[in-house]
Amino acid sequence: MSDAPPTGSPLRFVATLLGRQRGAVALLVVLNIGIIAMTLVTPLLTGWAVERIDAGDITGTDGAFTAALVIALAGLLAATFSAAAGVVNSRVSAVIETDLRSRLYHHFQVVDPRTLDARPTGDLVSLASADLIPIAQFFGIRLARGLQGVVTMVLAAVIMVGLEPLLALLALAPLPVGVVILAIYTHRARPRLLEARRAMGALTTTLQETIAGAATVRAYARESEQREHFARDAERVLDASLTVNRMGARSLTAVDMLPLVGSALVVIVGGRLAISGDLSVVAFSVFYTYVVMLVPSVQAVGMTLGQAQPAFASLQRVIEALRSPVQGSPAEPSLPAAPAAVRMRGVRAETPGGDPILDGVDLDVPAGGTVAVLGTTGSGKSTLLALVNRLRDARGGSVEVAGVPVGEVEIGSLRHAVGTATDDNFLFSGTVRENIAFARPDAPLVDVEAAARAAQAHDFITALPDGYDTVLGDRGVGLSGGQRQRVALARALLTAPEVLLLDNATGNLDALTEAAVLDHLDTMRTAAPPTRIVVGYRPAVLRRADEVVVLDGGRIVERGTHDALVRSSARYRELVGVDADGNPQRSAP
Repeated sequence: MSDAPPTGSPLRFVATLLGRQRGAVALLVVLNIGIIAMTLVTPLLTGWAVERIDAGDITGTDGAFTAALVIALAGLLAATFSAAAGVVNSRVSAVIETDLRSRLYHHFQVVDPRTLDARPTGDLVSLASADLIPIAQFFGIRLARGLQGVVTMVLAAVIMVGLEPLLALLALAPLPVGVVILAIYTHRARPRLLEARRAMGALTTTLQETIAGAATVRAYARESEQREHFARDAERVLDASLTVNRMGARSLTAVDMLPLVGSALVVIVGGRLAISGDLSVVAFSVFYTYVVMLVPSVQAVGMTLGQAQPAFASLQRVIEALRSPVQGSPAEPSLPAAPAAVRMRGVRAETPGGDPILDGVDLDVPAGGTVAVLGTTGSGKSTLLALVNRLRDARGGSVEVAGVPVGEVEIGSLRHAVGTATDDNFLFSGTVRENIAFARPDAPLVDVEAAARAAQAHDFITALPDGYDTVLGDRGVGLSGGQRQRVALARALLTAPEVLLLDNATGNLDALTEAAVLDHLDTMRTAAPPTRIVVGYRPAVLRRADEVVVLDGGRIVERGTHDALVRSSARYRELVGVDADGNPQRSAP
């Protein structure tokens, strides 16, 4: 399926989804034609059988016995076609759900980071799971059955008009009332169903946050408050769902009753015509069979329209998500093979809400050089690093890597050239080796071990029960904070990046281990060492930098070498925790 954002109406988007299954859709059309044909011919065959019985012809060539065999054959064919259609319908439904989930997953990988920042994770999970079920069920199964009901009704009505126009008018007269009822229901139900889907997204968010933050919840004894929060969200989902269900029950029940009204009128008027001799009993029985046929057809159409509302509410959410702007384009040129200097001019950055984070930042990091960044909490350090590999995009100014604006190169090539290790230390469920080799899944074990040694992780990894094949739990459960940090650092080093971003990447390590990591990084410097931007507070990190910049309120307020800033800046000494001679005064932040 194309990854282009959906254009046009929702139905056009659905047509695109179904277009990938042309063979299955064509087979469904053929099978449904067969089901409709067998359904519509059965009353005529029944009339033939009744006429033969009335004439006393049971075993003749075209007698009642032959008619009974033909009726049985029609029923068998209808059942066979229906079973086959059910199998194909289920396949179409499953493929639609899989296509949408894959498309959403891919879109989440390339969407503008501000979109993800502004949307709760639980809502995105709900979008790619619960919201897809009504869409797949409706367009994969229910829609075909609804269309089958519509065609059956129309053709049955044509046959009824041909048989007895007056009775046909009586039988069909209540149906326009059903159209009005369904139109009103559709208009009123859609916004409430959309609210129900959004409420489910909020409920999923609460569940996801409670599970992910279970330790925090327990540490502060907030279990009862979280249960109440979850109960309120669940109540919202329940209220919205019950409101729509009540509306549907009233509307669809009324629609289901309408064919019975027509049936009663046909019995009264048609019965009088048969008694008076103006209509044969055989003709009346055939006609009434078509009237009875309207009941399940109308019910199928009503059920289809009822299920259409949650399907279109969910489809609206999916299309809105897929239309959110993506970051970068595969058509952009790759990052050139040039010395990977980093240059920023007049850079501005904002939160998703529009509040400033960085304002007018100028920074030059020569190829192979090292710049350290520090500042108080919220000064914009992590955002500054995130601009380099476009985990965030600047709202003004320019950011260049290897002499090219980062917004003008293919984003994949940029991120392959930039290695990142942060204090977040996110690890995936899987083995230690898989986590280190995340960006290079085909990396040989010798390279994985070399990266682990550089990050001072090899010794503790080999001491694990299965060494590099030890399976880690969700987010690296089973390792300490410092161990997770070293695995994450090894992951960044394995890519042999041209630019290395270290966002407090050694903050959880003790001083000796940190020094060993930094020493190893220094010995890795070759003819083309990586350009490094480092966030840190410890003198061991800052002394190794060619330049240190101090951020405050989103601006660079001081810059220079560590030793020069220690001598000249009281602010710097306070941040680093040293006196004017460079001796520790207190623990660094």
